[in-house]
Amino acid sequence: MDFYLYLSNRVIRHFGMAPREVSKNSKMPPVTHWATVWRIELMASTQDQKAHYFIVTNLETRYSLLIPHFGGELNVLLRNWQNYLFRVAQDIVGRFPEGIYGSTQVMRGNPRELVGHMNEAIAHTLRYIELNPKTPLDALESRINLMPSLTLKDVFPCDVFGKMIREAPLFPIDGNDMPNIIPFTR
Repeated sequence: MDFYLYLSNRVIRHFGMAPREVSKNSKMPPVTHWATVWRIELMASTQDQKAHYFIVTNLETRYSLLIPHFGGELNVLLRNWQNYLFRVAQDIVGRFPEGIYGSTQVMRGNPRELVGHMNEAIAHTLRYIELNPKTPLDALESRINLMPSLTLKDVFPCDVFGKMIREAPLFPIDGNDMPNIIPFTR
């Protein structure tokens, strides 16, 4: 599967890239699967700047993943995001093809409806952390995905994501007809 990931301006600056180095979203082909388009934003960093926390949100479902990053290049963060996404998908579906990953094309652009949702999720999460500083990352992620979205038919991102991943999985479960799959090599 090909993924398209919008990088926020903060993410572009964080990784020392110039905006002109990142393609505009006008080069993205028509979307053929609900899970292909995501946006990433830098949510917070520790005071010593050794750890950074990113929120990655799906355009169609508003489902968000919180990804810790402890240094390294953007490719490391993208690989961690894909691995985590596939683990979440496996937890929902029950099984998942092993040793595969999709390709990720980064781009710049800001889909308004997604940016608004992410900004609200970040503000609520950071406020919650202020009041409950020892909250585990997975609990914060659950809170975000239980935050109602008025643009979704089923209201809660976790419900929409679960429904979509069962109806149209990221990859065929039986292993047949798997286009755009690249074997993972170390």
